[in-house]
Amino acid sequence: MQQSQQAFAYTGYPKIVIESVPEDVTSVTTGVLATARQAFSAISVAIVSVMLSLWTVPDTTMPTSASLDLAVGWFVLCSLIVAAICLFIGRPQQAPAVDSPVSDGRDDADMSGAAV
Repeated sequence: MQQSQQAFAYTGYPKIVIESVPEDVTSVTTGVLATARQAFSAISVAIVSVMLSLWTVPDTTMPTSASLDLAVGWFVLCSLIVAAICLFIGRPQQAPAVDSPVSDGRDDADMSGAAV
């Protein structure tokens, strides 16, 4: 279940990044996003592995509930930090939409009736 949730979250990141940068740097930016995502995933796996190995059941390699609590606490803390950062990231200003005049089939001649 968690894998599918993670997949849904990962599919939205490139769209957010692409909408936030100029068109001429989207490929570079998405490449940096993919690299950063992989690097931070590897770092987080290492950190959680160390947390789980801090306290183990004697004579086994199984983590204790204190280790699991620490790992879950780390996950919650990181999630809150990311959520706080996301709240302060501004969305780019959208260009105002220009209303195009509706053509009624006539050419652009002055139809006001005033003499020119």
